[in-house]
Amino acid sequence: MFTTGSIIFICELLLAQLILLYSYPKRKLFLVRYVAAAAVCIVLAYFFPMPAKLYNNPYHAFFRFFVMFMYSFVGALFCFKCKKGAILAACVCGYSLQHISYHIFSMISLIDAVPKVWWMESVVCLVLYIVYFFTLGIWSAKKNFYNFYDRKMLWLSVVTIIICVGLSRFARLSYRNDVITVVCMSLYSITCCALVLALQYFIYNLAIIKTENKILQRISEEEKKQYEISKANMELLNIKCHDIKQRLSDAVTIGGNYADSLNELVEIYDGTVRTGLEVLDIILYEKNLQCREKGIKLTFMGDGGCLAFMNAMDIYSLFGNALTNAMEALDKTNDPELKTISVIVENKGDFIFVNTVNYFSGKLITENGLPVTDKENEKGFHGYGMKSIRNIAEKYQGGIAVNAEDGMFSLNIYLQNANR
Repeated sequence: MFTTGSIIFICELLLAQLILLYSYPKRKLFLVRYVAAAAVCIVLAYFFPMPAKLYNNPYHAFFRFFVMFMYSFVGALFCFKCKKGAILAACVCGYSLQHISYHIFSMISLIDAVPKVWWMESVVCLVLYIVYFFTLGIWSAKKNFYNFYDRKMLWLSVVTIIICVGLSRFARLSYRNDVITVVCMSLYSITCCALVLALQYFIYNLAIIKTENKILQRISEEEKKQYEISKANMELLNIKCHDIKQRLSDAVTIGGNYADSLNELVEIYDGTVRTGLEVLDIILYEKNLQCREKGIKLTFMGDGGCLAFMNAMDIYSLFGNALTNAMEALDKTNDPELKTISVIVENKGDFIFVNTVNYFSGKLITENGLPVTDKENEKGFHGYGMKSIRNIAEKYQGGIAVNAEDGMFSLNIYLQNANR
């Protein structure tokens, strides 16, 4: 005996998995591969042996669904170029989605007005899939879901779905086709499958946070090394500049214009900005040199001394990232009159405000309060510089706000004043 139930199941399963897999990296000749894999899965499902005497046997039914799931998993491996664990995660989520739709139909079919036909199950399935696709489906695709999964949580999801489907099949041994039994079984299955989906998205968010924290820690370590190098270089350069100034003052035989030009050159490398805080002097000095090379005018107003309660590395990172972002924004501006960056530090009561302003072209797109990066190598993430700035601000019980109006971009950072 053969049944159309297997065909319906495998088609629903393949469609559910495709919703999860469509954004995954694809192998060459993907369309040909997918059509061939789907056809093979359907043919194998159709010819799966199903003797009449075993039709309601839960052991055979459980084995049959497991084998068909493996068909789909192998087919996905044939079509998509990704880690096996990531593909398995998507396939498990697809199975959970299909199982949810089946049990929703089981409850709907209890209504007398609803026709008990196979196409009605397909309609319920399709509606649920569309809702899922335009919510979690698009979101997970945008976030590159396949990059993040945890093996332990993945196998927990696999075990959960096996137990859920297994218990559903074995419950039919004492199955009573009454409303309460059907509803209870369906709600149980839906809850278990929803838990599997939730686990997968929890895994994703956890992996994202873990990955970003590792990257931010690595960046912080590199910034610390850079700060030590910059500090040593600035001290050495200031000594050299001081020596040159002394010699210039004694070089009365040098022409006035030549002496003035040398003095001007020395001033460029002589620290120039004095904020009242050494680490802030260092980062502004460093960024000022970079700005001069790019034709950007950097100005600073305020008293850096009010930030003395902060860790030196936090100051170096906060201002370094803020100025780097501003300089990158000005790279897109050709008008030399617009190539300016203003930095203001203000002490206002219980809070200290750090504000950077620069010209900005384009449209500001934010997500979770942070500008979305337009760098190709950071797609799927916010810029780590902005994340680092926000983390530092929150460390000092503060926060950040970004705004872009009338061609001006402003980054506003507020920190709790520990001096009060």
